[in-house]
Amino acid sequence: MQHIQAFTLRAQLGVMGRVIIAVIIRELKTRVGRNRIGLFWIVMEPVLFTLAVVLVRMFLGRNSPFGESAALFMVSGLLVVRAFTSMAGQLLNAISANKALLTYPPVKPIDLVLGRATLEMGIALFVWAAFFALANVFIEHKVLYHPERVVAAFLLPMWLAFCVGYFNAVMSNPFLMWSKVWSILRLPLLLCSGVFYVPILMPPAIQNILAWNPVLHCVEMLRTAIYLTYEPLLSVNYVIWLGAILLLLATALERTYRHILLNR
Repeated sequence: MQHIQAFTLRAQLGVMGRVIIAVIIRELKTRVGRNRIGLFWIVMEPVLFTLAVVLVRMFLGRNSPFGESAALFMVSGLLVVRAFTSMAGQLLNAISANKALLTYPPVKPIDLVLGRATLEMGIALFVWAAFFALANVFIEHKVLYHPERVVAAFLLPMWLAFCVGYFNAVMSNPFLMWSKVWSILRLPLLLCSGVFYVPILMPPAIQNILAWNPVLHCVEMLRTAIYLTYEPLLSVNYVIWLGAILLLLATALERTYRHILLNR
């Protein structure tokens, strides 16, 4: 009996894996188009966005809130915020944009979300790797004092973005206004994530408010890898548990509104 159950589970996982790969290929063809410029833009768009913000900041001539390089401080925050908002935003319409695939019995809503999330994670990984490679070349002082923390600093916002994105993808179908609500939240999220300031230096009352923002904790995690003496406002457990709660809520909502997801 256990052997049969194990075989069935392996078969289901195999089908799920093939569906996710098919979704990734479909997403690439849709977003890249018929030429390679689309693929180049997918990778370069977050890089150019980050570069533009850094140049504006350098043009204003302000000192770095922490460390010797203002650019390094800002980019360390923007890397996290951009990776999070990009994945969470892309996952918002992962189900609605691929609804035709749900007519095939093996395809489930979670497969569509996982496929797009895997693609976004791959793009984010490339951007992060390119940044740290270039930073090691062009920045004189040491960039990573705790390299082992970079992996955690990357996976933490990816986990949060997947959970938030799955929740958004489910909510945006029965509640059409949810996508507009999410778009409104993006700017306050950037301002409250510690990209331009050190959260621990803010007044205690402000810190208590900022601590509710899970993306701030993800930014702080990366900063602990970059700076030797950085004191973070950080709770990894908060991010993990908040993501888990959103994932459970999204799963429950997907079951509840599956008829809307399939028919609208």
